[in-house]
Amino acid sequence: MKVLRKAVLFGCAAAMMLGLSACGETVSIELSGLQHELVVGESVEIVAVTEGRTGELIWGAEPDGIVTVEPAQESATVIAVAAGETVVYAEFTQNGKTYRQEYALTVTPAPEPLLTVGLPTGKLVLRRNESARVRAYAEGTLSGEAVWESSDVSIGTVEYQGMIAVVTAVSRGECTITVTYGGEQCSFTLIVGI
Repeated sequence: MKVLRKAVLFGCAAAMMLGLSACGETVSIELSGLQHELVVGESVEIVAVTEGRTGELIWGAEPDGIVTVEPAQESATVIAVAAGETVVYAEFTQNGKTYRQEYALTVTPAPEPLLTVGLPTGKLVLRRNESARVRAYAEGTLSGEAVWESSDVSIGTVEYQGMIAVVTAVSRGECTITVTYGGEQCSFTLIVGI
């Protein structure tokens, strides 16, 4: 699940600023929208507010592999891709001097889902009139009655008893099969061919 958190331009308590004066001119760079912890799959948009800058703004992260940074001029979207610690930065060079602002970011693993379906790829491919048995798995903390549904019964139907369902392909196309149990939901895509 991917979540985009919009940056707050001003008033961010965690905002950092670097400023230097040269010949009465202040050159500075400030980052806002800082979040020091993300979960794998989450993202945050960071905005750089600069003063007196004429050089190109460059975004990055060190080391590689923990997050990806997608620049969009004065802002960048930071996407958490792997657990670990990294430093995200924005910098520009002007009159032979580099101005850089950075912050440390920790990425934690995504929590294990409480409800899953025994399809590692999240897809079930069947031919028309073909059926397949699918099983759902739940953490012991969940309880209740399992309910299975098809988003389009003209493409695929589902009959179930508890955590086991039989999915039948009706006509060519794609639909979503969803199981709900103990307040949690899990879905997969049914793809019906010829």
